[in-house]
Amino acid sequence: MKFKSELQALMRTESEYRYQIQHAFRRYPNALLKHVNNLLDAANEALGERRLLVVIDNLDRYDPEVVDKLLYGSGRLVRALKCHMIVTPPIALHYKPKTEPLDKSYIPVVLYTVRLRRKDQPHDAFDPASVAKKLLLEALDKRMDLDKLMPDPAARDRLLSASGGAMRDLLRLVREAIVIAPGAKLEHAAIDRAATRLRIDMRDRINANGWAPTLARIMRDKQINDAPDCLDLLYQQLVYRYNSEGWYDVHPLVAEIPEVQAAFKALPAPETQTKTD
Repeated sequence: MKFKSELQALMRTESEYRYQIQHAFRRYPNALLKHVNNLLDAANEALGERRLLVVIDNLDRYDPEVVDKLLYGSGRLVRALKCHMIVTPPIALHYKPKTEPLDKSYIPVVLYTVRLRRKDQPHDAFDPASVAKKLLLEALDKRMDLDKLMPDPAARDRLLSASGGAMRDLLRLVREAIVIAPGAKLEHAAIDRAATRLRIDMRDRINANGWAPTLARIMRDKQINDAPDCLDLLYQQLVYRYNSEGWYDVHPLVAEIPEVQAAFKALPAPETQTKTD
């Protein structure tokens, strides 16, 4: 009981101390910038002719308005840091800026999702002319012993196709499958169950927000559209942009969801679309 009380007191103290520091930095941002640049100068000096590169990853997981405040509300401070920097804002912020277009202050580069198939192929197919499948497996093999853990080619194919070419989902599916797998190897059944779990999560989000009609249009047209929720789908990573021709499509697991399939079947056939579609 005494330990619990001391722990609670420590947490309150740490929380209050952290708030005091945050409050001080908000009041004196230039002082914070000066101290950070002193650290960066020391790092750059240690590197010699090379220059420090700072990568701020996973910003695409934050709400676009939050990232906009960082890049523009605090943009002067960010750009004054003495280092090269790469940040990963949500793609929705590139297509629909909040404060101003990203290219006014930064050099934006849109990173496409790895294209495993052609846009005219089914969602679980692979383009035989593409080397993407081989490269993704090589990237995965750097993180684990692929031959030992996943020797079954069918399991690998299911894993890759279910990821849609997105490395984040690829690794998430592997983690889920490791927890599910009854043995030391990841068989097709474990991969499929992991994909089912991810699909159920996607289905709940889609149904709760009424996104199925917009997803169906993207499935049909292979392009984003002017629907109000279209950028939400990009932010939620339920839709990806692929390279080559610059086409879009829903996540392969989204294409398996009954409500999305029903909305897709209800759309007009391609030959009956108007020119404005």
